[in-house]
Formats: sequence, structure tokens, C-alpha cells
Amino acid sequence: MRVMRDTAIITLIAGTAGGIAKSLVVQLMLLLGVSKISIINLAASLLFPYDQVFTWQGRIVGLLAHFSCSVLFAIALMVIFYLTGTDYHSVKGMAFGMGAWFINLCFIAKFTDCLPVARTDFPTLMVFLLGHLVYGWVTAYTAVKLKIFSQS
Repeated sequence: MRVMRDTAIITLIAGTAGGIAKSLVVQLMLLLGVSKISIINLAASLLFPYDQVFTWQGRIVGLLAHFSCSVLFAIALMVIFYLTGTDYHSVKGMAFGMGAWFINLCFIAKFTDCLPVARTDFPTLMVFLLGHLVYGWVTAYTAVKLKIFSQS
């Protein structure tokens, strides 16, 4: 059996898996009525004006932006693992997810014209925090497990 040794492919898979997990958590909370907006719509609002966010074009661009950012943040997490090692990867991943939430919603969302409900609604902010914690954990777990498998 062929093993995977390419860190770029591992990072791509881990970032995508984390992005899917985050999207599922936020979408579930949206369906339950806890959150007022989807993470896909928030990502689309970074690039489109408000009236175009909920169109099919906005959702496609939101999906692309969301998963691109998921992979870019996974690259940063892999650099952290390279510098500090993979011990306590779950804790590091969740701390990284919390840091990503802070960067996304406190800096990027503040300085761009994103949807105001994402910055002002407390339950939505907490759902996004939960989604980012899940993202960090899933990304770290996937990256470490694929890396360990590839070294054996």
C-alpha cells in the first residue's frame, strides 16, 4: 500500500475536513434557530455587497472563500505543529480554532463590510466560536493522524 508523505496534501485534506466539520456545526445551529446566519453567507459577505450574499452566486463564492480560508488556516496550524511538535494536538487545534475565530470576527469582519448580525448577535458569535473550535480540533486530529500514518 502506498503511503502519503506530502505535507501539502495532508494540509489540504485536513483543512477541508475541518471546514466541512465547521460548516456542519454552524448549519445545524442555524437550522435549530440558535444562529442567525450561515458561515457560508458570512464568507460571501466579505466579498459581495449585502444584497448579493444570499444569491446562488454569493453562496458559491462563499463556499469557495470558506474552504480557501480553511486550507490557509490549516497551513498555519501545520507550521505551528512543525515548530512545536504534535503533542497535545487536540488542545493546540482548539486553541488555534479560538485564535482563528478571534482573527476572523474581531479583525477581518470589523474592517470589512461583512454582515452586521455576525458581529452583534451573541448566540451567533458563540455558534461561530463553537464551529471554529470544532474546526481546530478536526483539522489537528486529521493532520496528525494522516502524518502519523504516512510515517509508518
